[in-house]
Amino acid sequence: MLFKHYFAFVLLIWNVKYTHANSIEISDTQKQLFNKAVNFYKQQQQDSALTYFIKLKKEFLLANDSANVAKCSNNIAKILLENNDFVGSEQNTINAIKYYGNDIIGKFKSYNRLGIITKKQGLYAESIKNYQKTLSIIKVLKERDKFEIKALTNIGNTYQKKGDYANAIKYYNKALAYDSINIKYPKKYARIIDNKAYSNLLKGNKKPIVLTNLLKSLALREKIKDFSGSVISSIHIANYYKATNNIQNALSYAKKALLTSKKTSTSDYTLALLTIANIDKKNSANYLKNYIKITDSLLLKEHLFKNSAARVIHETKAKEQENSKLKNKALQQENKEILLFVALVAVFSILLISTLFYKQRQKIQKKQALIDMFKAKENERNRLAGNVHDTLAGDLKNALVQVDNLNVNLKNDALDKIGDVLESAYNKARNISQEYQKLNFEKIDFENYITSLIIEKETLYKIAIQTLNIETIDWNSISTTIKTEIYRILQEALLNISKH
Repeated sequence: MLFKHYFAFVLLIWNVKYTHANSIEISDTQKQLFNKAVNFYKQQQQDSALTYFIKLKKEFLLANDSANVAKCSNNIAKILLENNDFVGSEQNTINAIKYYGNDIIGKFKSYNRLGIITKKQGLYAESIKNYQKTLSIIKVLKERDKFEIKALTNIGNTYQKKGDYANAIKYYNKALAYDSINIKYPKKYARIIDNKAYSNLLKGNKKPIVLTNLLKSLALREKIKDFSGSVISSIHIANYYKATNNIQNALSYAKKALLTSKKTSTSDYTLALLTIANIDKKNSANYLKNYIKITDSLLLKEHLFKNSAARVIHETKAKEQENSKLKNKALQQENKEILLFVALVAVFSILLISTLFYKQRQKIQKKQALIDMFKAKENERNRLAGNVHDTLAGDLKNALVQVDNLNVNLKNDALDKIGDVLESAYNKARNISQEYQKLNFEKIDFENYITSLIIEKETLYKIAIQTLNIETIDWNSISTTIKTEIYRILQEALLNISKH
């Protein structure tokens, strides 16, 4: 029992001193900062968003919050990719995969981004491998058709970019084979039929069916207000008309793309400008001048962002190094405290064990002394029983025999009475000797010994004795010396009952 309290005390001290360091939880402030970072991203303030995501990632790492580490890494990778930092984006995407754990959708998005990164770098074989990885990851999902359609489309787009139009069309057909794709996923459907038709055009197929499918995609995209998709469709149609020498229609759709791109992104706008410049030869210089101006501005913005991102990363690393030094210093101090604590526990343990050993030894010695006393008493009883049996009972027996022999001839009533008295005295002496002779509890069960004694005294003293729970005691676990003393005490108690 003392050991139990001691270890509870040690654990209590340890918990009070050291558990607090591992009880870090995500605070409301961190959640607010995460939402703030997302809002910065939505507002195109990407350098501010990046700063918050990098800071939060470190805090989530310290808190062992893998899910939020993955989210931060994913957002950092997304921002860096949009600014053409392929190396940084790839590193953070791989980091996100590591922390996503069993999050299948998160891993799908990450491998999909790796596919985009490698495709933009012209690493088409590597890009296709990453997209194939997305297909294998989602096999465990029951409802996976939209993910498979996306992966198949991306593989087709990579083959198209590579110039392998036959394989591109093959994967577009696989994506189009899904039931009700035009109803469930109209945006994806419009994109696939547009890319399939454009791959046919790039392959040299200028048949009217190609134009029909391009126009079909544009109509669907306009219907669902997919403005960015509408820009791409208009450009593809313009290129079809250019390939078939219908310059008027080609220029019309190129201008349509330029007008729609004002609702979307700068990349769509520059793509539309370049398309018009390739079609409208008279005004090509003006379009190209505008195109160069915008792309230069984008390059400057990208350069400034990379510098800003590098500064944020550098400052974060510098702060990490400073924190690491402080942490190491704190860890050294903590180690000293732990060593002191362990030393105190060790000293306390030695003292406690010594005290327990001493007390236990005293208990054993007291118990042994008590057993020795019981043995001495039993030996004395056995000695007295032997004396009664060998001396007193023997003398009484001899006297009884002599009286009986004498009375054979005399036939005297007085001698008969004396003989009866001597016989009674002899029987009493023999009973006393038997009662105090050495008991043997090894051959007869102790419970039976007690039961027999009680029945004997009930008969002799004409009393009723009630026993309780004798059979529930494990008498085998009690030493013979103790059982002997219990038996003697019971004998004495029953004798006192009969007297009083």
